[in-house]
Amino acid sequence: MGRLKSFLLLFLAVVAGVKAQNLLEGYARVFYADDLKEGKAYFIISDRTKFAGNSSGKPKGMSTQLGSYKIKWGEQYVYWGDFDEEEEAFQWIAEKVGDDQWAFKNKVKGQYIGRKTGSDNDVLFSATPVGYTLTDLEDGAGRFYMISSEDSRSPHVQGFVRSDRPNNCLAKQDVGVTSYVDDVATNGYPARWQFYAVEGGSGDDPQPEFYTVADGYYNIVSANPSLEEKKCWTDKKTDMFAYENDASTILSTLHNDDPRCIYYIEAVDKNYGLYQVRSYVTDKYATAQEGYVFMVEDEDDPFTFRTVPGDRRSLYISNVDAETLYAGDAEAGFHIFAAASGFSDEQATWKLQKVDKTSLESPSAQLRLALARKLDEVGHPDCVAHDNLSEEQLQAFRNLWNKADATLVSGTCDILYERLISELDAAAKGEYEEPVYNKYQKQPLRVLSYNVKHCAGNKDGLNLPRTAKVIAAQGADVVALQELDSVFSSRSNYKYQLKELAEATGMYGIFCSALTGYGIGILSKELPLSIKVVALTSDFEPRRMLIAEYQNYVFASLHVGLNASARRGTGPIIKAEAERWVEKGKPLIIAGDFNDDGTDDEMQGARGVLTQYLQQNGFTYHSDLTTPTWSDGIYVIDHIISYDPIGGVEKVSYEVVNDKVTSDHMPIVADLIVGFSDPTDIGNVGAIDNGRSAADSAVFDLSGQMVNGNGKLPQGVYIFNGKKVLK
Repeated sequence: MGRLKSFLLLFLAVVAGVKAQNLLEGYARVFYADDLKEGKAYFIISDRTKFAGNSSGKPKGMSTQLGSYKIKWGEQYVYWGDFDEEEEAFQWIAEKVGDDQWAFKNKVKGQYIGRKTGSDNDVLFSATPVGYTLTDLEDGAGRFYMISSEDSRSPHVQGFVRSDRPNNCLAKQDVGVTSYVDDVATNGYPARWQFYAVEGGSGDDPQPEFYTVADGYYNIVSANPSLEEKKCWTDKKTDMFAYENDASTILSTLHNDDPRCIYYIEAVDKNYGLYQVRSYVTDKYATAQEGYVFMVEDEDDPFTFRTVPGDRRSLYISNVDAETLYAGDAEAGFHIFAAASGFSDEQATWKLQKVDKTSLESPSAQLRLALARKLDEVGHPDCVAHDNLSEEQLQAFRNLWNKADATLVSGTCDILYERLISELDAAAKGEYEEPVYNKYQKQPLRVLSYNVKHCAGNKDGLNLPRTAKVIAAQGADVVALQELDSVFSSRSNYKYQLKELAEATGMYGIFCSALTGYGIGILSKELPLSIKVVALTSDFEPRRMLIAEYQNYVFASLHVGLNASARRGTGPIIKAEAERWVEKGKPLIIAGDFNDDGTDDEMQGARGVLTQYLQQNGFTYHSDLTTPTWSDGIYVIDHIISYDPIGGVEKVSYEVVNDKVTSDHMPIVADLIVGFSDPTDIGNVGAIDNGRSAADSAVFDLSGQMVNGNGKLPQGVYIFNGKKVLK
């Protein structure tokens, strides 16, 4: 601790002699109830700044009747008055009376803040301790409601402006009531309080105001207002310098689900604002030396957290050499620097964004953590030597590493985290081969689309096993599901229906939430390569399209809005997303509940506005558009379609399964062929030979125009012998 002690002396010398700018500056403020210390004296100051009777503009604190605040009403009442640091009547000793309750004894009277009386809810002194729980709407804000063990109300400073009550006695008020002020953000809450430690009070030699933090998980975010997006500490090695020096803490865009943005902060000595900062992913400790933030195994070098004057939610961070940490700029590569000077004050301020520990315990969060640790373990292929890999294997490893890195930022489905962890491990050993898409390999594909009505049945309530049997009986390779409930839905007994259907059918499952506890999904025999969610036009609820990429095709499940405007707005979204897959050249199939059967007011001809739009913009319907799929044979609203500009989808058969019991929708099934004919089938198409008929050699583009001429056709999709062919 010798180095630490020297640092403290240096730090205190820097701040010594700084004059307090207001009456409370220089007193250590309590930001978390857990930071109260038994036997220590505190000023209890009102959070309110503007209210009737506050003519002086000074802070208002809980007090006794002593001095100029004495009002001859009764010594049993607790009062408030203009804060005076020299008056011991404002000092309250904290006593622990339960796991999360505190009693507060006045230093002068020797009695406790007590109980209410009658309907007036006055706050009286008590000879025995009365427990108060300190709660707040904003964790870490240092503004508390004081809820006693005897009622659910908190003391407030307004009091009773009546002839039979002095206007500075305390009363109790319902938590959250703001009717006494017009602007809560500016004026504060009348029933919330701030606590300041009396020890080390203000004066010519004030105690520094250290930032108080409860032990826990946090994002450490730059408070620099010039940054266009939130930038935070991120435990991620990005270049050779990082690997050679283990300087893996950089400043990057905050992504809440990326575990590399999370650090565990633990107090070493809160009285002096000393904390250890540890990476959630690697468990290494942050230390700032030689100008950079490093990650090390040793925990001997804590940081000091100090409150920014005038901004109690921001902080300065210093290392043991009293050097301040600054957020680097783009030119500096967004590193975090430790320096005595040379950067702007705005670059030196930080905010802590608390991460709920329970959110880190979910299965998805644990898989993200495992993937982040796997990336750190194998190391980036451009920076860590992998002599066992060939150039081809190294490139495959590099592509996979970058994909896993991007996945941690954007988030994905649990099954893809598991896949990436396994593939990264194999790639580092030279045992991984990138999937190769052979567009000329045709294969059969059986597609099922089913709105399952949360497995409730059309007439008799929940029956998930029956729904699973109907799905399994179709023998589909891939299934689009709509109206699924998840673990947040009480109507389905909090069952994760997609997971149970996947287990019952032996397929991989993907769920996409639209509303909390309700959404769409995909089941497939093949594990997807990538997953994407697209927002569609909403009606009275959010609508989504879930897209999964497989080895030889892309599949989407959707549920379109009920009204005409939702369907009209959804058409261009579907088309725009389909166009993004053209470059990959994989056949795109979309299935689901389109809620469009030609019954809306904009019907033209036999179909509705969405059906007509899709047919006119490059989509082919493989469903027959005539056989009803919903409500006892009335409406045709469930469909299976594909996108023509990609092509590669040929219909073999289509069927509406006659099941009107399991759901209010009937399952629809299509047998398709995905893939393309070999381009050599077209070869060099020249002018039509005079000795052959036009039908024998004619090739058409997708607009129906015949393509003739000398030389080879350019790459593209053509119609040859009545079938689409990709060249």
